[in-house]
Amino acid sequence: MRDIPFSAIQFPLYDLLKIVSIRMIARRNGTSEAQTEVPGLVNSVNGSIAGATSGFLTTPLDVLKTRQMTFQADS
Repeated sequence: MRDIPFSAIQFPLYDLLKIVSIRMIARRNGTSEAQTEVPGLVNSVNGSIAGATSGFLTTPLDVLKTRQMTFQADS
């Protein structure tokens, strides 16, 4: 259950960053987007940005949920 919000943010964001990267590389190289390959380093950076953003957005909610569960268990 806790991985669903993270994944729901991470994968679409990664795909968006990948599309933007392909467009930028194709425009810079003067090739079509269909023929453009994204270098591994760019893929790694895109994945890191997507993962960090997802973690930044979902961690506070996960902490609140954990605190609520702990508080209810103590009562």
